[in-house]
Amino acid sequence: MQKSVRWALIGGVLALAWVPLSTNGGRAEAQAVARGQYDFEDGTQGFSPIVFKDGALAQDANSTVTVVKDLAKAGQGALSYAYKPEANAFRALIAEAKLPAGTQSVSLWLRSNARTALMFSLREEDGSSYELSTYVPAHEWVLVSANLSEFRPGSDSKDENDKLDADQVRQIGLLDIANIFVSAPAGTLTTDFSAQRQVYLDDLKLSADRLPQASGDVTVGGQKARLLSNYENGLVDWLPVRVTIGNGPAFDLFPETASLKVLTEAAAPGPGKTALDPGGKGLRVSYKRGAQEIYAFVRSFETQPLPATADRLRLSINASQKSMLIIQVKEKDDSEYQYVIAPDNSVGWQNLDLPLGSLTLGDNSKDENQKLDPDQIKELTILDASAFAGLGATDVALDLDAVYFVLK
Repeated sequence: MQKSVRWALIGGVLALAWVPLSTNGGRAEAQAVARGQYDFEDGTQGFSPIVFKDGALAQDANSTVTVVKDLAKAGQGALSYAYKPEANAFRALIAEAKLPAGTQSVSLWLRSNARTALMFSLREEDGSSYELSTYVPAHEWVLVSANLSEFRPGSDSKDENDKLDADQVRQIGLLDIANIFVSAPAGTLTTDFSAQRQVYLDDLKLSADRLPQASGDVTVGGQKARLLSNYENGLVDWLPVRVTIGNGPAFDLFPETASLKVLTEAAAPGPGKTALDPGGKGLRVSYKRGAQEIYAFVRSFETQPLPATADRLRLSINASQKSMLIIQVKEKDDSEYQYVIAPDNSVGWQNLDLPLGSLTLGDNSKDENQKLDPDQIKELTILDASAFAGLGATDVALDLDAVYFVLK
């Protein structure tokens, strides 16, 4: 791909925009009350829209936050946030909040009228922010759940201990990635992000119980690893991109011809007993591949770089149709290293164990030291590049499970 897509941009916007909107000498945060559930049965429960525009942060008079009854996921009410993305303006939904003592995990339901990625964020008193990003299909409720230890730092966030401290949280927020891409320069990005949007939030719970770990640093049987995802929490943090080749590449984010779902039937064969075992649940990416189309599925971790001790990449993958698949890692300088799965080897489950030193530099890529540096990796991409292999149009189901880097 010639165009890099960075989740970290979202965190940077929120880190910039999340300043207490207090008109009473800074007492707004101090008045936040800890609560373990936002069910929206009795109103908006402290949530309001903000906008950062022309260098100023203010309440967003052009967006609305209401409670709706007809689309509630749980109980009788859900929060509705209606807004229109515009260039050079960044909109978010926020609430001054404290977490209950001992909070270890969060769960919430999200819905959108458009295919998008939403980021749920927690902001500490010192301004550092931590985020949880997820793909949300159109007109479907999606359950988002994770341990606080699995939240990733915002791109411009600095914290004294590089750790989300539940007792220091003072703000909860939600932001749509459309706020970023609506400002993209005119050119090869064909997706329209300027249409009216409506996002729904329901049954936000903050719990003292830990969930099964689905990402982050883990140690299993003495083996240290950085787990990108085992999908046991249902979270989908890959960004789908369709690239149409021909006279020049055109990029479509969240194409209507692709869907991403966590399913038990998408899991690789395996016991699923530990965080690093395949089995349990997996990610199914279904898409209609055109003869002149490339599909890319991007997972960014730029704000949480790998340790220099990262040694291998492991993942389980299965394609339903013959495909030329490329497993690609990208460094911060945009140099790309890859492993190619030939069409004849693409159908059926494979448990890949790829030494990082065995990945080869891409033909159109340059690196200052001609060497893949693990601590410089910012992004993992899985590409269906079958168009370059002369394979025809077809429907494809690509299943993925247990994606992690082994640490020495």
